[in-house]
Amino acid sequence: MKKIVSVMAIASIALCDSIPSGMTDMANNMANMLKICARVSTDDMNKQATFWSDPNKCFNAYDIPFTSSTGIMVSPVSLATKTAGDDFIFKIIKKPNCAVSNIEYSLVDDKGNDLPNTTKTVTNPIEANFVHYKIPNSYKNVKVKFVYDQMQPTTPYEVSCTDIVNDPHKYRFRFRAENMNTLGTYVVPNSYTCYNISFGSISKVQCSNDANQYTFSFSYTNMIAHTSGKFVLSTNYKCYKNYTITHKVEYSTDNFAIKPKQFHIRFKKTTIKTGQPDFVLIQALNSDGDVTTNYNNSSLILKPTFSENVNPQYLFDIKNGEARNGKVIFSKKASGVTMSLTDSDYTSVDADDTAQSCRNIEGTSNAVNIIEASKYWAGTGTNEAENNPRKNTVDSDIKQNTKKDLHFQKLGW
Repeated sequence: MKKIVSVMAIASIALCDSIPSGMTDMANNMANMLKICARVSTDDMNKQATFWSDPNKCFNAYDIPFTSSTGIMVSPVSLATKTAGDDFIFKIIKKPNCAVSNIEYSLVDDKGNDLPNTTKTVTNPIEANFVHYKIPNSYKNVKVKFVYDQMQPTTPYEVSCTDIVNDPHKYRFRFRAENMNTLGTYVVPNSYTCYNISFGSISKVQCSNDANQYTFSFSYTNMIAHTSGKFVLSTNYKCYKNYTITHKVEYSTDNFAIKPKQFHIRFKKTTIKTGQPDFVLIQALNSDGDVTTNYNNSSLILKPTFSENVNPQYLFDIKNGEARNGKVIFSKKASGVTMSLTDSDYTSVDADDTAQSCRNIEGTSNAVNIIEASKYWAGTGTNEAENNPRKNTVDSDIKQNTKKDLHFQKLGW
């Protein structure tokens, strides 16, 4: 793992608060995975720098910090490949200068659809939040979506003060409208009087220019209910806001794949005759051993390999994570033959930031024995060359097609 030396990467490390105690074990497991699998992505680093320089962006998501094999603390700027059924944790970054509310985040697929049960709400976002997910299904391309309301600075404008009696604390008191120096809702009196109250004794005083010394009161009755303090009393005032609310949707700068953990492959028979089709079950499973129903593939793309040279022909279509009636024909006898699958392309979205070995989906079948079928049929013994069973073997009789995938053949199975 290379050392990340960009200013933004260092800032990202500084923003990392401690992971909640309830996530400690999950975080340790994920950190160990990242130590093996994570790779530095120049493209993701450039996207991160663009995020920090863009005033219209407030949120981003990265993998959690971890210690590399060389002992260097790494704060990733990427989202590495995840495994369906495994727990994983994101670090959610919020820029310190973003005034936001009503924040939701979720995971979305490449069509923008929310993944089921991934929407979470943040009531009080800080510069670094940690969120836990466990996704049972697989997805080729996922991003983190942020939906929120942002307070945008604007020229102060007058608003109604009708709710000031019920909720006075939402207002910030200022003697003058030009002193509204932060985003918020303000009350500015047209005329006012200042008082000190000490142990119930009330005295009128000269007003200071420092509004922070005073509690604003809009009625004498409310003011004298306090036993001590400095107060500004005004029954003639106006209220202002110096911001507008913009509803925003944005996405993480990096996307990632959630892959099946493995292929489960099982031949229905342990002894198979040459030239006769046998059925094979293929399933894409998550870490809990359940079928990941969002995975689709076929033998047209996913080429199997066999432990022995048995001149196989095959056909299977994985739909919703399962191929129940895959078919294989073997042309040569052999013992202990296994079939293996490796999908190295499903997680191609993470080719820049995740090691290939951590992106592969693999599986090997049970072992089967292939025995030679009988070569004798009607016509043998007629002394005609075309009926010689030694010449009409399985090797020469099954279509002689150079393409081993039986999608290309018209076999009436």
